[in-house]
Amino acid sequence: MPPIKDFSFLVDLLISAGLGAFVGLRNEITHAKIGKQMIGGIRSYAFLGILGYLIGKLTCYAPVIGSIIVAASVALVVIYYIDHLWRRKATSLSMELSALVTLLFSFLFGFGLITLKIAIGIAIITVGVISFKENLKRFAFALDEWELKEFILFAVMGLLLLPWLPNTEFSLAEILSFIGVKIPIDSFYLSVEFLNPYRVGLVLAVVLGVNLLGYFVAKYSHSAKKWLLQSAVSGFFSSTATTVALASQSKIIKNLHLVILGILLANLASFVEVILLSSAFNLRFTSEILKITTVMLAVGGVYFVFYFKKNKKQVSKLKIDLKPHNFLHFSIALRFVAFYIVARYLIKILSILYGSEGALVSLIALGFTGIDLATLNTAIFIKDGVISLTQGLLVFLGVNLVNFVAKVVYISLTKPTREFLIESIKLFILLSLGVILGYALVAVPF
Repeated sequence: MPPIKDFSFLVDLLISAGLGAFVGLRNEITHAKIGKQMIGGIRSYAFLGILGYLIGKLTCYAPVIGSIIVAASVALVVIYYIDHLWRRKATSLSMELSALVTLLFSFLFGFGLITLKIAIGIAIITVGVISFKENLKRFAFALDEWELKEFILFAVMGLLLLPWLPNTEFSLAEILSFIGVKIPIDSFYLSVEFLNPYRVGLVLAVVLGVNLLGYFVAKYSHSAKKWLLQSAVSGFFSSTATTVALASQSKIIKNLHLVILGILLANLASFVEVILLSSAFNLRFTSEILKITTVMLAVGGVYFVFYFKKNKKQVSKLKIDLKPHNFLHFSIALRFVAFYIVARYLIKILSILYGSEGALVSLIALGFTGIDLATLNTAIFIKDGVISLTQGLLVFLGVNLVNFVAKVVYISLTKPTREFLIESIKLFILLSLGVILGYALVAVPF
C-alpha cells in the first residue's frame, strides 16, 4: 500500500468516528430510557470507530501487529462483558456486540475490504437492531416453538449455505457419476444441464423469504376475521387453491358477487408474489411485467370498487373462514424448488430440440400449474439468453391467459350453479382483457 499523501485519510478517519458516534448516540438514548449502565456512549464509540480505522490502516503495513491489536481490543470487550455478567447478572449482549461491530466495520473500512457505502449500511443496520431490540424480543416470544424452528431452518438453508454453493451447471450424467452410479450408455438427455446448485439455492432462498413474509401477514390478517383480506392473503400463496375454495362455497352464499370479489382479490394478490420472485433474477423483465400487471390491476380495481359499493352493507355480514395456507413449512418451499428443477430441465430439452419455439410453448403450458413457476422460469431463461425479452413478455401474456382458462375449468369441477359459473367466466375474461391491454401498451410500438 502506498504512503498516505493527501487528506483522504483524514476524511475517512472522521467518517469512521462519525459512524461510531452514530451507533453510540443510539445506545445512549436507549439506555437513558431504561436507566441501565452501558458500555460507552457517543465519545467511546467514536473512539472505537477511530481505533478500528487506524488498526485497519496499520494492518496493511504490519499484519501481525494489526492482528494482535484487533485480538486485544476484542478481548477487552469480552472481559467487560464477563465482568458485567459476574457483577450485575446481566445477560444482554447487545451493547457489547454493537461495540464489536463498530470496531469491525471501521477496521474493515480502514483495511480496504469494504467500501464506505457498506460501512454506512452496517452502521445503520446496527442502530436499527438496537432501536427495535424490545420489538424483536416481543416478536420472538410471540412465536410458537415450531415457528421458531422453521424460521431458523429458513435462515440456515436459505441464507447461510447459499454463498458456499458452486455456481456451475451439472448434467444428470455428472450427478450420477458423482454419487457412484455409472451409466453404460451415452444419452443426450443425460448430458443436458440439469442442476446449478447456486441457482437452486437462490430460488430456495427467495421462495423462503416470500413465503415467510406471506405467512406472517396471513397469521395476523387471519386473526382480524376479515374474509376479503383473507382472500387476498391466501391468493398470495395460491390463487388457484383460493379460487377453488371460494367457488366451493358459492352454493351456500346468496350474493354471488361477494364470492367473485374474493376470487378477484386472490388473483390480484398473486401477482405480488410473482413480482417478488421475478425481481430476484431479472429486474428488467420484472419492470416490464410490472407495467402489464399495473394495467390489469387497474381494470380489476375498477371492477372491485363498482361491486363493492353495490354490496357494501352485505360485505360485513358475510362470514367466510378461509384459513390461509400454512406455507411456513420448509417442505413447501422444497416442493416448489423440485418443480422448478424438473420444469427447467424439460424446457431446456425442448429448447435444444425445437429452438426458442419449444421453450415458448412449454413455458406457456406451465400456466396450467400457476403463474409463479412459469414467470420465474421465464425470467431466468431470458437472463440465460434462451429467449429474448420480447418473447418473454409474450410468454407472460400466454401464461396468464392459460392460467385464467385453467381456473375456469377448476371452478367448473366444483359443480357450481350456472349463474356463478357465468359470473366467474366474465371475471376472468375481464382480467384477460386487462393483461392483453397491458401487453399491448408495453410490447406493441405505436
